[in-house]
Amino acid sequence: MDTSASVFHDLLMEKHSDFRYTSPKTIYNSMMWVRQKYNLPKVSSGRETMIIEELPYEQQAQVDFGESNLRDVNGKQVKVWFFVRAFSSSRFKYVWFSKHPFPYELDIGAHQKKHPAALPYPV
Repeated sequence: MDTSASVFHDLLMEKHSDFRYTSPKTIYNSMMWVRQKYNLPKVSSGRETMIIEELPYEQQAQVDFGESNLRDVNGKQVKVWFFVRAFSSSRFKYVWFSKHPFPYELDIGAHQKKHPAALPYPV
């Protein structure tokens, strides 16, 4: 039982459409109770890390996607999706916001873009 309570909560919500909403903290407390009752320690797998050779400028980057609720100019809450890229050598950061989830074509375009100029896809 090395699954975290937050992952377990997400799986319950995803796999069981009839699952009544339960606070993630309730799931956590339940899992802690089961772990204590049956003496099930949480197993930590640890992360494997290694140093890699630094590549030339703009050849290596970290990319993340996310979503957030922001307010527009009228104060109305809107959901936005974003793409964030940070180049490893230069630490140049690039963020692209969209009103829609990133489809495959937009994702590829965002990865291939080298400069912060406007991308040729509708946002």
